[in-house]
Amino acid sequence: MSDVGSPRRDRDGDERMGRGTDSEGSGDDLRPGASEHDSSEEEDDNPEEARRVAEGFIVDEEEDEEEFDGRERKRRRKRRRKERRQSEDSDNLDEEDLELLEENTGQRRSRTAGALKRLQRRRTSRSPSADEDDVRAESPPLPTLATMFDDIRNNRDFIEDDDDIGDFIEDDEEEGGDDEDREQRRRARRKEERERRGKFMANPELVGIDKDSWDEIFEVFGDGTDYDWALDLEDEEEKRRGEIKSYTDIFEPSEIRARLLTREDDEIRTRDVPERMQLSTPALSTSSTVLVQGRLSEPFDPLDIDAATAWVTLRVSPALTDLFLSPESHLYARQDDFRMAVKRALELLLLDQYEVPFIHAHRRDLVSFFDPAGPPAPVHGQEHHNDRPAGTSSGARNAKQMSLLSRNDLWAVHALAIRFRALNERIKALREQVEKLGISDKYLEDHLLPEADSPEVVADVLEWLNSRYAQQIRDSQAMEDGDGDRMLKRPSHSSAYERAKKTIMAKLAKEFGISADELALNFTSASGKLHFPVDPDEPPTEYAQNFVTGEDDEKLTPYFALNTAKMILATEIGRDPLLRKQVRERFRAEGTITVTPTERGLTKIDEQHPYYNFKYLRDKRVSLLATGSTQFLSILQAESEHLVKVDINLPKGPMSMLVQLLGDAITSDSFSAAADEWNELRREIVKNALDEALLPHGKRYIREWLREEQEDFLAKRCADRLSDRVDVAPFAPPDWEKGETPAVLAVSSGQGDPKKDAIMAVFLDEGGRFRERLKIDNLADAQNIEDFKELLLSRKPQVVVVGGLSVRTHDVFKTVRELVNRFTVEGGENAPAIPEPGAPAPQPMGMRQQDEWGMPIQQDPAVAPQPEGATPVIFVHDDVARIYQHSKRAEEEFGELPLTGKYCVGLARYAQSPLNEYAALGEDIAAITFDPQQRLLPRDKLIGALERALVNVVNDVGVDVNQAVQDAYYQHLLQFVSGFGPRKAQGFVKQVAARGGYLVNRDELAKSEILGYNVFMNAAGFLRIREDPESEEALRKARGTEDPDPLDSTRIHPEDYELARKMAADALELDEEDIAGQHPSQVVGQLMDDDSNESKLDELNLDDYAVNLLQTRQEHKRATLDNIRTEILQPFGERRDEFAQPGAKEVFTMLTGETEYTLSPGVVVPAQVMRTQSHIVKLRLDSGVDAFINIVYLADQQPERTDAVVKKGQTIQGMVLNIDYDKFTVELSSRPQDLALDSVYRKNIAPDEYYDMERATRDKEDAAKRKKSEAARSTRIIEHPNFANINSLQAERLLASRMPGDVVIRPSSKGADHLAVTWKVDDGLYQHVDVLEIDKDNEWSLGKMLRVGKATYSDLDELLVSHITPMFRKIEELKRHEKYKGASEVELHGYLRDFVQMNPGKSVYAFCLDRDRPGGFVLGFLANEASQIQNWRGRVHPGAYQLGEAKDLPTMVELCNAFKRQYKAAIEAKRANGGKTPGRPTATPYMGGRTPAVGYPGGKTPDPVPLDPRTPRHPGMGSAQPPPAAYPQQQPAVTSYQQPSGQWGGYAQPSAAQGGWGGSWAAPPPQTHGGWDAPPPPPQQAAYPPAAAYNGGSSAGWGAPPPPPAQGGGAVPHGMNPARAAMIQQAQRGGQGGGGGWDAQSGW
Repeated sequence: MSDVGSPRRDRDGDERMGRGTDSEGSGDDLRPGASEHDSSEEEDDNPEEARRVAEGFIVDEEEDEEEFDGRERKRRRKRRRKERRQSEDSDNLDEEDLELLEENTGQRRSRTAGALKRLQRRRTSRSPSADEDDVRAESPPLPTLATMFDDIRNNRDFIEDDDDIGDFIEDDEEEGGDDEDREQRRRARRKEERERRGKFMANPELVGIDKDSWDEIFEVFGDGTDYDWALDLEDEEEKRRGEIKSYTDIFEPSEIRARLLTREDDEIRTRDVPERMQLSTPALSTSSTVLVQGRLSEPFDPLDIDAATAWVTLRVSPALTDLFLSPESHLYARQDDFRMAVKRALELLLLDQYEVPFIHAHRRDLVSFFDPAGPPAPVHGQEHHNDRPAGTSSGARNAKQMSLLSRNDLWAVHALAIRFRALNERIKALREQVEKLGISDKYLEDHLLPEADSPEVVADVLEWLNSRYAQQIRDSQAMEDGDGDRMLKRPSHSSAYERAKKTIMAKLAKEFGISADELALNFTSASGKLHFPVDPDEPPTEYAQNFVTGEDDEKLTPYFALNTAKMILATEIGRDPLLRKQVRERFRAEGTITVTPTERGLTKIDEQHPYYNFKYLRDKRVSLLATGSTQFLSILQAESEHLVKVDINLPKGPMSMLVQLLGDAITSDSFSAAADEWNELRREIVKNALDEALLPHGKRYIREWLREEQEDFLAKRCADRLSDRVDVAPFAPPDWEKGETPAVLAVSSGQGDPKKDAIMAVFLDEGGRFRERLKIDNLADAQNIEDFKELLLSRKPQVVVVGGLSVRTHDVFKTVRELVNRFTVEGGENAPAIPEPGAPAPQPMGMRQQDEWGMPIQQDPAVAPQPEGATPVIFVHDDVARIYQHSKRAEEEFGELPLTGKYCVGLARYAQSPLNEYAALGEDIAAITFDPQQRLLPRDKLIGALERALVNVVNDVGVDVNQAVQDAYYQHLLQFVSGFGPRKAQGFVKQVAARGGYLVNRDELAKSEILGYNVFMNAAGFLRIREDPESEEALRKARGTEDPDPLDSTRIHPEDYELARKMAADALELDEEDIAGQHPSQVVGQLMDDDSNESKLDELNLDDYAVNLLQTRQEHKRATLDNIRTEILQPFGERRDEFAQPGAKEVFTMLTGETEYTLSPGVVVPAQVMRTQSHIVKLRLDSGVDAFINIVYLADQQPERTDAVVKKGQTIQGMVLNIDYDKFTVELSSRPQDLALDSVYRKNIAPDEYYDMERATRDKEDAAKRKKSEAARSTRIIEHPNFANINSLQAERLLASRMPGDVVIRPSSKGADHLAVTWKVDDGLYQHVDVLEIDKDNEWSLGKMLRVGKATYSDLDELLVSHITPMFRKIEELKRHEKYKGASEVELHGYLRDFVQMNPGKSVYAFCLDRDRPGGFVLGFLANEASQIQNWRGRVHPGAYQLGEAKDLPTMVELCNAFKRQYKAAIEAKRANGGKTPGRPTATPYMGGRTPAVGYPGGKTPDPVPLDPRTPRHPGMGSAQPPPAAYPQQQPAVTSYQQPSGQWGGYAQPSAAQGGWGGSWAAPPPQTHGGWDAPPPPPQQAAYPPAAAYNGGSSAGWGAPPPPPAQGGGAVPHGMNPARAAMIQQAQRGGQGGGGGWDAQSGW
């Protein structure tokens, strides 16, 4: 990789802090710890000295403050003097420095007057205090400036030595201890010096220097503590560095997880258990979850193997069940052998912890049946040569051994083993809980626990247990939470059933004569009814009277008592685990699925929609969807998109049978009037239990069960397609052996744009190493061709790979192929150069006669076979290369290559080994599409399936250990070796690298403890160690390692080495004496080198040898012997298929992006005319594909010339007639008669077999009638700025980009006497208001009275002002309230749950908009964490809110209070309702503006008086779509709800120059014959006076805002005459006086 520099860069991430110096002057003392130098902290043994020292600075608090102020003033003066000195010129500064130096040396010189005067003033400006005089009296004589440093120089106590080297030497010479002790002592000395220095500097007289002189010294030289803060920081940094214990203190948690360095990763890496067995999610996923938790981390109990075998055997696969367990099967006699194979597989998986690849390769005999005397088993097909399907043999040499479990079956057993273990642990935990609670229940022990054979049953039993013994469980939990005498009271949440169980009604429920347990036993009994109910003598009502007599509650009537007892028994029946299991089984066997489209789906799902297949699915059996289908996943996806509704039911016959059987099981056989009444009551109980519990449970189960089954099927299909891609050998040129890696030259032009993209060529040698690259602008210039030729002939690649990202790649492929053919055939080095530009072009290859259209036919160079001896030029699948070029791995490996160069590296590597390329992707492999339905899979399930495919192939191929350690790219294969994973592979490479990076033999893996025993057993047979004498000699001498073993280069497991040596000796007819003293495997090497080794091995009778081993050593080794024979003949022989090149159609799709759905015969596509010829028109599709139209297909009447019909640059529509995938050309027809057949030839989705054609036809006819009625209706023209001739869908699209509150008035589908007003409530939420017109002059005129509900308005302006605007204001008031918590119920519910979790014990309520009923709101209430969220739905009316029975609530405060009052009233009445927690109120009937029914094309408006109080949501609601092309997109004015000065209510009105429609009520100008873009009508024709009439004669145009009403008030909607608004205002006020403005009723 020398051509691109070093693609890998090692960067030293350690950063060390250096010490810096600051050359600037001192400012305010901001150093850390500057105030910490207090001499009072220093301990002194001399009290007298301490007293004298303390006298200098220990003062009272007031004196301390005064001294602080003085020090501050002095510091400021020093700073000012320093700044003055710095502002002087350099000569003065130098002179001043020289004077100071002369003073220090004792030599005086003449000084300037100013300087002397300044110094004298300093000395006389202040006199020392009395304390200073006392100290000075005891001090030595004052030195001069010349001698003041002598005492300090001789007194080391006052000098601080901060030299680290000096301290280090001193520590080494004078002090013992380790480095840490010496560092501590050094810091202590430094602290002591600083404290002494602080004392010394606080009292300068102690050293004989007067105060003024000392100040002058400090001013020039500083006090020596200016940089103590840096030393303190260094100490803190060293301390912090010493506290770092591991990499967790350095790296971010996300980076630690990405590098697999967490504590869980270390545990997985060190445990001697295969990595994939320690994870509950795929090892490839970066978010993989550790499985080693709780019981699952403990070894599996061998006593549970039999139970696991019985459970797994019935669930491996339906095919195996039919093959071995069905009496009709020809292999039914092998059922015991099959069960034994499953048991052995489970023992190997759960007890021995062997992975599937190891079992499949080295324990194949334990999952096979071998009978040397029996008939031979059929040989499996070549396509299953590595899978060994059940019921087949591996070949003629081992025809007597039949496989019982294939590799895919072993993976299924592995998955079932994990599920059984989890199930078994849950059952054990359930039993422990029952024992802990001291529950003794015969029904539980004898019937429920033995039937707990699935997670669903265990969950049912647990729910049943919590329901029946709820009080015992609560008491036990309370005891566990207790702390001595202090008990933590847990909140109790009891259901209506639990409360009823505590009343006398529970006793009445028992008098029904039969319990839920007895009913379940009767229903499931195969021998008939076991329990017979006994009927009371009295009828139910009279008998219930005995249970209410004497009760004080007046509401406790016999009917109430019977209903409560029925509820108790029905609840217990609905929760019975046995009945639930029976219902689930009936749904699986006889359930049906019906799909109906929603209002939105009716219009969106057409014949070309992928969901059309099941749009009207009717009564399709669940069993048909359980296997081999992904249809239900698509159904669930369509349901999540609100396009269809899914209904799961039991057919009428099975449902009637179920009801009858349950009725027979619960009724008595008595004959009397009272018995009949009791039996009728019991049947009602069964019906209630079915409707409310059992059937909903069965439906929920089927949904999840079908989802899981189809996800498993789809994941396996994706894995199989990945196997087809990777289970192929490297590309093998002619005369090469399969498996050899070629040198590859990859060529690409990237996107293919000649102005931007150059052509890159990258060469990789046989070892996959990057050797050379070439970048040229094109392959047309002679010099570029010469450069390409030089690269081709010097490197001599065995194959040239071409790839790209556009259709232009096909042209590059043809050019490269032609050049390679010319240069690589015999004599290619002397081939003539390409002619210079402008020279005559060579005669095209393969020229022959003209076709039927008179056009010459020539063979495309891309299709013609290459000459013999030419280097192959091929396409390869580039999906991996497309991902690789943008990956972080590509940047690390080839950072200096451009994007196209990295893409070429991916192409070359794919040709060398598709397996390596896919394995290196990691979890990015999920980004590749293997199946169109792949998006329906959960990511982890998809990655898990793809990972298993890679594990299978990698272990089939094997991994060269030493190459993996040395080659980081090849190293990606290690993680897929049996027993390994990303973590163990990472640790394995580090350990081998620590031993020199090379292994001599497999013994080192175990003896050097590189691998644990378990991992070694799993992996050893798949790790190849080749002999390399040059590398091995030095290592053997250094490590004393034994000689290499030829068996280490085979797939033979080390445990079978003795068998291999024995077979080799027998084949060579050698005795033990003949091989004595030799390496044990030398005889194997000798047989490998023997030219007749195959014939010698064929002479051995492996069947007899296998029988002998079984009899003497009890070892099953028949498949092992066959494997040894194969490996001796061909060590690690290539088992993969030939390299698969993409077909012409795949290449076409890869380069163009066109699929069969987008481009196929019969599809109409747009194309641009590139040029016209006499009989041919050349075109180009949007994807870049070249197309042509013959003159015959240009028009219905054939023209004489093509240019008479079409012109260059014109875009026309053409129907696809034919596609030539080899030449990348498409033949089109533009004849109108052909284009009219678009719907006939269009690729319609075939309906399902269970498609309800009758319902589909009926809906289609209804839609046609509505469309016809809409077309027949005359177009209305209403003079109003907000009117538009559009339907409801178009109105929503128009308002999608507008502000909330905007309005569109449109025609109604109800007829000519109706209008519809659509206004935007919120983003994606629109309300359609039906308006009835009264007293119309004619069909097209506007009614003189407009009625909305019970309200009547005189015109549209009044309707907008008095109805729509107040509603919008109330919506906005709701959204601004503090209790508004989201625009949808999902956000609202999330807030409620989060609040209760963060505030336990509190209840909370909040509001959101009602997305299902536009114009309404939802009040969500959550009482506590264990409660269900209650939704109370309310309505917004003009100027008021409504919630339940509370109407005309003017403010949000009143609304909140109304909710509290209603809820309190419901709480007080709950006892009368049987203790039921109050729910939401009934739906509020619409008042005023009724939201119309929707879903009808043309925007049909419903009747003004609704039959259903609920408001249906429009199918297009919530989707912001642009308006159709027929209505040009207008840019609405930016509006705001704020009210800045100069605007009315915050609604900004744009000018006409801005091009907007203006205002919150923005709408296009009144429509004229010219359409939306037509200019506004002249003033005399306008519906209202022009804007100039209201703005002082201004001619600002339609967009200019009129002034606000003269009497103040609020905003006026856009489009309304202000005078008209004022008139409406006065009318509303009823002539009363006032200040004007809109009143509260109108909302303005």
